[in-house]
Amino acid sequence: MSKQHYINLVRQGPPSKLRWAAWKSILLKNEYPFNSKGSSELINKDIKRTLINHPFFQSTQDDYTIGQYQLYNILQALSNYYPKLGYCQGMNFLAGFLLLVSGGDEYYSYQCLVTLLTHPKFMLYFNYDSNFQLLGFLEFITQKLLQLHLPSLYKHLYRQLNYPESFWLTKIILTLFLYNFQLQHCLRFWDYIIVEGIFYLPSLVIKILDQFQSQILAIHEFSDIAMWFQQLDQINLDVHSLESSKKYKLQKHHIQHYANLYSKQLPLIEQLKSYPKGLSNFLTDALN
Repeated sequence: MSKQHYINLVRQGPPSKLRWAAWKSILLKNEYPFNSKGSSELINKDIKRTLINHPFFQSTQDDYTIGQYQLYNILQALSNYYPKLGYCQGMNFLAGFLLLVSGGDEYYSYQCLVTLLTHPKFMLYFNYDSNFQLLGFLEFITQKLLQLHLPSLYKHLYRQLNYPESFWLTKIILTLFLYNFQLQHCLRFWDYIIVEGIFYLPSLVIKILDQFQSQILAIHEFSDIAMWFQQLDQINLDVHSLESSKKYKLQKHHIQHYANLYSKQLPLIEQLKSYPKGLSNFLTDALN
């Protein structure tokens, strides 16, 4: 089987029993030190708020489940590995989801998460740094794609309802859909992101909005649109239609174009220079 054929199979959705092996085969690039020593009050608080509807993370008031202990170890190890960044809210959802998909594989869930944070294909480190550079850039791209491909919906959300990204899109990006959608849907979202990279996330968001465009356009009150986005975990999403999201896929020259537009609003390239070498290669190349 060729590498491209294998990648296409993962993109289309591997069998549940093979998904973790498939994700690992793509994500495991290096081996990173795993040191979970230490304690964090913030991590302890967030453990109790992470994927609490799943039995793996359900506990009594005083006791942790095995899953919660594993989640704590991963998050503390991340905090130790990135001392400047530390633990940030949102990381708990990513770590918890990897634990679920892996069947409780603590060590390799951590390894895959560090890859997602560090590798230039994903760069999730920038989602959590003090400037939220990746978060802001992905919000910017999503808004531009919405304006380009779904102009009526763009006008409805941003001009008529004046509905800000911070009310719906920010959590989607920070948790890679996990805060907002059913876990079974997130499996397919992650298949695409792991294969295509983080810049495929806006394409998925646009495809989801496209599927429900008529519903959203029928909403004319701010409070009602807020309620609709709060109930994304209840929508009847056709995950098979996600394959057509490739028509919104960004090529490198598209990302370069948006990076140049974005850098006119923020001194992106100067801020990227302050980060560890190698993390920002993709955007640095795009801006040169």
